Amino acid sequence: MATIAVVDDHPGVLAFCAKALERAGHNIVALPDASNLMEHVTADDLDAVVLDLFLPPPDGLEVLGKLRKHHPELPVVAISGGPSDYGDVTAASTYLRVASHLGAAEVLQKPLEPQALVEAVQDALDAGA
Repeated sequence: MATIAVVDDHPGVLAFCAKALERAGHNIVALPDASNLMEHVTADDLDAVVLDLFLPPPDGLEVLGKLRKHHPELPVVAISGGPSDYGDVTAASTYLRVASHLGAAEVLQKPLEPQALVEAVQDALDAGA
C-alpha cells in the first residue's frame, strides 16, 4: 500500500482517480490544485504523485520540474486531456511528451480508464523501488 497524492482541478477527475487508487489499496491525498503539493511531499512521505498538467498556476509542467529538482526519486504519473480538459488531443499529447522528457515516470491521456491508471501508478512505483 502506497501513499499517493492526486492533483487535479476537476472535482470529478479527482474523485475518479482517488476512488480507483483507493480500491487498489492505496492511501490518497487528494488536492484540487498544486499550490501546497510540496508541503505534502515533505510532510506526508508520499510514494508517488498523479499530476494533471493543465492546472491553474502553478501548472503541472512547472510543478513537475520542481518535483524533479527537489525530489527526483518521487515517481510522477502525468495525466492530461488538454487545456481545460475539453479534449484538445493535440495539446494533451504535446504536454504529455514534454512531461515524459521532464522525467514523468508514466503519462496517461484523459479520459482515463481505472485499470490503466492503477497499472501506470504501479509501474511508476515499481520503477522507483
